[in-house]
Amino acid sequence: GSGTLATGNYTSSMVPVPSVNSNALVRLHAGWDFACFKRFMGDDTLHCWGSNEHFQTGQSSGSTVSTPAQVPTPPGVTITQLSLGHYHGCYLDGDSYIRCWGSNSSGQLGDGTVSDSATPLQIAFP
Repeated sequence: GSGTLATGNYTSSMVPVPSVNSNALVRLHAGWDFACFKRFMGDDTLHCWGSNEHFQTGQSSGSTVSTPAQVPTPPGVTITQLSLGHYHGCYLDGDSYIRCWGSNSSGQLGDGTVSDSATPLQIAFP
C-alpha cells in the first residue's frame, strides 16, 4: 500500500471499500500510484491521495498521503478538465490556462525546468 484506497491506512483490499463521499464527486482519475477527484460543492476543489514521492498529490511533504488532501489552486479557479500521468497531474481551468504539478523529470510540467512541484504551475506558452 501507498494509501491509494483513501481509507486512512495502507491496507490492501480484494473487495471495494468506502473511501470518499461519492455524492460530491464530479471527476475521478487515477495515476500510477495515486488518485485525484474534483469536488463540486460551490468551491470546485481538487483532492489527491496515494504515493507522493514527486509531490503528485499536491502536498509538499513528499510523504505518502493516505486520505484525500486538497491540491493548492488559485482562488476562484474553475477546473474544467483533469488528467493524471504516472507521477504528475494537469488541469485545464475555466480561463483556458493549463496548470500541472508533480514530477517534472522530463519537463512535463511545462514551466521550462525539470524541478518537481507540489503547486500546480501554469504552462508557459511561447
